[in-house]
Amino acid sequence: MNTTKKTAKHLLSVSILSIAGLFAGCAGDGSSGGGNKISLGKFIGGKYGDQIDAGTNLATAFAYVPDEDELGRTVVIAATNRWPLFDRPALTRYVTMVGLTLADSTTRPDGNWIFGILDTPEIGAYSGPNGYIMVTRGALAAMQDESELAAVLAHEMSHVIDGDGAKAVKDAKLVSAGTEAMSAADRRLAAFNQMSDHLVDKVLKSGWNQSQETNADENAVKLLIASGYDPMGLPRFLKRMLASTGGRAKPFGTHPGTADRINRTTSQIGSGPTGATNKDRFVKATAEARL
Repeated sequence: MNTTKKTAKHLLSVSILSIAGLFAGCAGDGSSGGGNKISLGKFIGGKYGDQIDAGTNLATAFAYVPDEDELGRTVVIAATNRWPLFDRPALTRYVTMVGLTLADSTTRPDGNWIFGILDTPEIGAYSGPNGYIMVTRGALAAMQDESELAAVLAHEMSHVIDGDGAKAVKDAKLVSAGTEAMSAADRRLAAFNQMSDHLVDKVLKSGWNQSQETNADENAVKLLIASGYDPMGLPRFLKRMLASTGGRAKPFGTHPGTADRINRTTSQIGSGPTGATNKDRFVKATAEARL
């Protein structure tokens, strides 16, 4: 499927992620700011979307063993409870276009790739299972061209493809999910809460382990090359972050150190192929969004 068709296919998802405050609990249909509100239930969809819009507690709606998509949506909800979404639909569409261009060269070209922008000056990017990718406004403001944006997205997409989120849940050491006196549904709810809390903490706070970050960087470089982007966009962005923070930068990942990541990715790229930076297009898109 070409990128144009994929972009059209994902327009509903893009519009959902481009509405600031979506996950603050709005429900039902209506109009605001010239557009229709999209309810949390519509975003969640599946078996429990109608129940959420009818007033069912979100946790109760998830009271069964979760699949990857449920875990991914939980990460999105947690992130957007912490930071609002950046209400710039055109910029969200642009980020999505870059992400779907990368997706064409992955093993999951027709996967559930959803992209959003978090409205915070902090520099970061996050991913949830089943293709939920979020980049911060601060990260976009710190970039200089499209290859750097592609590098950050490719890194997060690699975490998804490697199944790092699902592995984190499987590796979680859960305490007892209840007593025999609890119903089966309540025990499933308790287990889900523990699993999702562990995953959210891993994604938004503690970060992935060194092996996972190393693999994500390595696969991001490969994905950039396969997609026709300049692979130096990754170490170039990391170098700028390191310089701007006096050697303390930890963008979109906590392990290993940024200097090590720069050295390793630069060595991996070597004198290999160069690619597109699309600087003019990036500058235009970010300027129109008034970053």
